Amino acid sequence: MPIAQRGEIWRPDFGLVSKVRLAAAIFVCMIVPALAEKPWPANIAEPQFASTATKDLPAGLQKALLTYDDFQQGTCELPDELQVCHVQLKSDGPVDYVVGVPQGFSGGPEIYIFEPRDGKFVEICFEQGLRYFGPRVNGYYQIICQSRGGAGAEVRSLLQFLNGRYRPVRMTDYQMQEFGGVMKFVRERDPKEFSNE
Repeated sequence: MPIAQRGEIWRPDFGLVSKVRLAAAIFVCMIVPALAEKPWPANIAEPQFASTATKDLPAGLQKALLTYDDFQQGTCELPDELQVCHVQLKSDGPVDYVVGVPQGFSGGPEIYIFEPRDGKFVEICFEQGLRYFGPRVNGYYQIICQSRGGAGAEVRSLLQFLNGRYRPVRMTDYQMQEFGGVMKFVRERDPKEFSNE
């Protein structure tokens, strides 16, 4: 290593290896935070489902449910009871109906959300594994869901109300470390990969 002479400013001589190491360190410092798990919205409320007699649901909601095979299963009739959660998703809106699909699924329970609009019930969300509601964005609660894949894989989704319905804005993969154990962050995914639009 050269030594600076009197009156000179010593500048280190970075060889090629040192320059590559410096570039790699800068790259890691910039990229690793982007790959780290971002925080999820706060848990404002958890859904409270109750077994509800189908005949006690509004007639418009019953009519809407009959258009989904998940509920009538080819019989043109609804089951006698359904799991229903009432929630006011929009701060100044009507009470919405979160209705659980009667059959079970390996990835977690499926739900539909219906919003009363102009005397009808409009489906504004279909998702699997509803966990909780987050702070309102665009006037509506955010929805956080988590569903199971095979071999301990899990996907957590963040949905926000955009253009008339709930849409995924974030999807994150996790891996279960051992049965009933800790979930390890794997990666963030682009929800547009799974959009039909």
